[in-house]
Amino acid sequence: MAQVSKITFSSEELDAITHPDFFYIKHAAMQKVMELLNETQRSLSEIVLSHQHISGHTNIESPKIFRGENYRHLPYMVLDYPRKFSAETVFAFRTMFWWGKEFSFTLHLQGEALNHYRKIISEKVSTMKGNDFYFCINKTPWQYYFENDNYLPLDELLDDDQFKEQLQTNEFFKLSRKLPVKDFKRVPEYAEKTFSLLLKVIK
Repeated sequence: MAQVSKITFSSEELDAITHPDFFYIKHAAMQKVMELLNETQRSLSEIVLSHQHISGHTNIESPKIFRGENYRHLPYMVLDYPRKFSAETVFAFRTMFWWGKEFSFTLHLQGEALNHYRKIISEKVSTMKGNDFYFCINKTPWQYYFENDNYLPLDELLDDDQFKEQLQTNEFFKLSRKLPVKDFKRVPEYAEKTFSLLLKVIK
C-alpha cells in the first residue's frame, strides 16, 4: 500500500509551484532581452563592417542569439557577434545576459586568431587600463562569472609577470566588461564602446 510522501516544501517553494505568474513575467522579460540583443547586434554591425581587417577571422554574415536555463542555476541569453567558432580558430565578441547578475561583454580569441593577434595584444593591452576590463585567468574559456577564480581586474595585472606569461602561453585570451542589469538601456551603446576599445588592441 502506497504511503504518504515524506517530501516537504518550504512555504516559499510551495507558493512558487502553485502560482505560474512568475513564468509569464519571465517569458515576457526574456522576449525583451532578445529585442535588446537584436538592437545590440545592429549597433555592432556598423563597426564590424567598417573594420575589414577582422573579416578573415569572423563570419560577419551570421550573428547568433541563443538562450539557456542553467548557467550556474540561472537563465541566460547570449549574442555572439562578430563570431567564428571552428576547430582551428575562435574569434568572438559575446554579449551575455545572466539573470539576476549582469550583462557581460567579452572578446574571446583562440587558435589561429589568437596566434595572429598575440604579439600585438601584448604590445597594446596596457592601453585598456582604466576601462574596467577583466582578464580571464581560468583554465577554461567557457565561464563568465566575475569571481576571483575566473576574472581579475586587468588594471591589477598589467605589471604582473604571471599575467605576461599567461598572455604569451595560454591557449585562449578573454577580456570582459560588465554592466548591471538595471542599466539595460545602455547595453547597445556599452557593447559598441567595448568592442571599439578592443579593436584598438587588435589593429
